[in-house]
Amino acid sequence: MALKDRMDMHVEKLRETAAELERQLSDSPNLDAESRAALELALRDVRAALQEEGEPQDGHQSLIDRLQLAVEKFEGTHPMLTGTLMRLIDGLAEMGI
Repeated sequence: MALKDRMDMHVEKLRETAAELERQLSDSPNLDAESRAALELALRDVRAALQEEGEPQDGHQSLIDRLQLAVEKFEGTHPMLTGTLMRLIDGLAEMGI
C-alpha cells in the first residue's frame, strides 16, 4: 500500500475518532464547563491538524500534551472519553503529528 494511501486511512480513522469524541461530549451532561471547553478546543485543534494531513507544526506537541492532560483528568471518571482521547493521541503520533 502506498504511503499516501496509508496516510489517507490514518486521517479518515482520526476523523471518525474525533466525531466519536464529539458525540461523547454531547452525551456527557455532567461534564463541567471548563472541561467541556478544553475538550472542544482540543477537538478543533485535532481537526485543524488533520486538515494539514500530518504536516508537523509547532503547536501539535502542545495539542498532544493537552490531550494527555485530559486523559489524566478523566481516566477515573469518564472511561469512554479517556479511551477516545487515547486513540486520538495514538493516531496523531502514528502520523508524526
